[in-house]
Amino acid sequence: MDFAAQGAALALRFTAANCPAPAGGYQAIRYATNFPAAAIGPLPCVLVTPDEGEFMTGNGTRAANESWKVTFYFAETGSPEKDYKALQLWLSVLVDATKAAVQLGGIVARAVVGRYRLGAMPYGGKQYSGIELTVNVEAVESWAPTGS
Repeated sequence: MDFAAQGAALALRFTAANCPAPAGGYQAIRYATNFPAAAIGPLPCVLVTPDEGEFMTGNGTRAANESWKVTFYFAETGSPEKDYKALQLWLSVLVDATKAAVQLGGIVARAVVGRYRLGAMPYGGKQYSGIELTVNVEAVESWAPTGS
């Protein structure tokens, strides 16, 4: 499984080109990546990371049911309450980011949002208001075990 390629394809769904800002004058997503840095760059941004998964193998294929965390960081804040209106507007946009391209290409047969959470999102010792999505991914690849 090429998890880096899957993460890149998923992060692409959350770029400004594919996931426009909600109405109301909000800043578009400034970057989306599956390779988080030590510190968050310009906000708002999206970080995509694999969370957990399981494999099923047989008949020349390996399938995986995976869970990916997609975290949207909206603003640095001590308290997310002041941002709840913006977060709710963004939530409407973010949960549909994969709707137009459920099949991300390559080995990803399906990627859909399964859960969400709004509130404080810690990163690098700081607090941000944001949204965490759990994206359920189904991936299938050709696979043949080899002996030694």
